[in-house]
Amino acid sequence: MLLFNRKKESGPWCRVDLSATAVAGGDGEVMESVFRQIYWASNAPEGMALLISSPAEDGSCAIFFTPASYPYVQSLIRIYDAVSTEPPSLSALSVRVGVPLRADAGSKAF
Repeated sequence: MLLFNRKKESGPWCRVDLSATAVAGGDGEVMESVFRQIYWASNAPEGMALLISSPAEDGSCAIFFTPASYPYVQSLIRIYDAVSTEPPSLSALSVRVGVPLRADAGSKAF
């Protein structure tokens, strides 16, 4: 069974909302670790990235997968019930794994 799909296609931006309880339980770190393993095992695909928001007042946060990540992280998308979302403002997020920008696109996000 394949852990992830190696298609060259991209998908939508995806968001996972983690409650304060999930954050305190380490779900964000687990997700980041799995994503990092997939990223390196996939030869660091261009545009593949995991980004995280600053914690909200209640301790919750949001994790985002770039469209280039979509074909590789189907398992994370299903496990964490990720939803499609509009492209977020990158200035409000911290890049934890990967590079969410095209090398030839200046500062434009995927």
